[in-house]
Amino acid sequence: MRGAVKVQSYTQPADALLRHRQWVLRGADGAEASFQLREIHGDGRTLRVALEGVESRDAAERLRGSDILLPRDSLPAPGVREYYRADLLGFQVRTVEGVALGELTHFLEAPAGALMVVRGERERWLPAGPPCLRRVDLARREIEVDWPAEL
Repeated sequence: MRGAVKVQSYTQPADALLRHRQWVLRGADGAEASFQLREIHGDGRTLRVALEGVESRDAAERLRGSDILLPRDSLPAPGVREYYRADLLGFQVRTVEGVALGELTHFLEAPAGALMVVRGERERWLPAGPPCLRRVDLARREIEVDWPAEL
């Protein structure tokens, strides 16, 4: 309505995204544009926001599928055993037995929680939290999972 866009927030808590009044949106084509938040309505993980310069339904529709980029220095430091997903992309994923499963390429949101998409000899979708996710080694850029290699 009148240019408002629906936003799916993956921050914890969901409305933490709204603390940032300036957003850069990256479209599917890789183009980036900066927007100031004008009006905000929140309801759980789904937020409805009005952005400066987005005044019509058509203008809002052109933003569909865009990612919200925030400056890294504006984000809080992760706590102990907490990681920003973007920092884990490209890590090698191994089982607790040492079997290499492949590289973490991206995350997917599922009803039961986030999934890691790991591509090696084949693609696997693994739970992105305990008990499957066992250990992250930032120095070695590795993730250890408790997952059968044959699955």
